[in-house]
Amino acid sequence: KILHTSDIHIGAPFKFLGENGGAYRNRIKKSFENTIDICISEGINLLLLPGDIFDSPYPSEINITFFRDQLFKLSDNGIRTVILPGNHDNLEVGSIFTKTEIFQNDPNIFVFDSVKKKEIRIEALELTVFANATVDKNSKGSPFKDLPEHISKCTDKYKVVMGHGSYSDMGHKGDAYPFSKEDLNTLSKAQYVALGDWHGYLDVSTSLVKAIYPGSIEPIQFDQENSGNVVLVTITDDLKTSIEKRKVGSATIISKIITLEEVESADNLI
Repeated sequence: KILHTSDIHIGAPFKFLGENGGAYRNRIKKSFENTIDICISEGINLLLLPGDIFDSPYPSEINITFFRDQLFKLSDNGIRTVILPGNHDNLEVGSIFTKTEIFQNDPNIFVFDSVKKKEIRIEALELTVFANATVDKNSKGSPFKDLPEHISKCTDKYKVVMGHGSYSDMGHKGDAYPFSKEDLNTLSKAQYVALGDWHGYLDVSTSLVKAIYPGSIEPIQFDQENSGNVVLVTITDDLKTSIEKRKVGSATIISKIITLEEVESADNLI
C-alpha cells in the first residue's frame, strides 16, 4: 500500500492572506500531520512525495525540523518515504535535498539527491521507484527522460515512477517539465506513476498505466479547486492497481460569479 501526496509548499509566504498567512501555514502543517497519521492507521508501506514539499530550496530550520520529525514518526512505524525534489525545492547547490544528512542516515528515508540517481530500490518491498531529480526550476525536458530503459531492466516485482511536471495534453506546455500521454505510455511496465506540480486532484491515467496528480493538501492560491486530497494506492499480488482519493485538507475554495444587478450596494459585497 502506497500513500501519494505532493505540492505541500511548507513555508509558503501566502502574502495575499496578509496577517492570516501564518495561521494558514500552520493549517498546512496540520494537514500534513493528518497525512502522516493516515499512513500509520492505514498500514501504508510507502509514502511518495514527488516534489514541492517546501516552497523554497532553502527552508527555515523550523520547517526542516517539522518535516523531518514527521518522517521519523513514519520510520518508527516501519514506513518508508521516497522524496523527489520539485521545481520549488529543486536540487540546486546548497539546497535542502542536497543535505540528506538532516535525516541522520535513517534507513527508511530515501531521496533522489543526484541527477545520476534514476532508481531507488526497496528490497523489503520488492519494489523500485524510478525518477529524475529536478535540478532546474524550469525545463522543456520530460521528467521521464531515460526511465523506460531503467524500468525494462528492473527485476523487482513492483515498479513505481515519480515525476514532477506539467501534462502537455491539457495545454500545460512551456518550460514546466512537460510530458504527454505518449510519454506516460512509455512507462507501461510500471504499476503506478506518482505525479506532482498540479495543485488540484487530476487523473491522467492512460489505458496502459495509472497516473495521478493528488494536488496540494490545502489550496495554495485562490484559483485552485479540487485541492485537499491524497491518493491511496494499492497494488495487488497480480499487479492490479487501485486508487482511492482521500480528503485530508480543511480549506475549500468556492468560486462564484456575481453580476452587478445582484448587488444593491458596495456593503453587500463584503
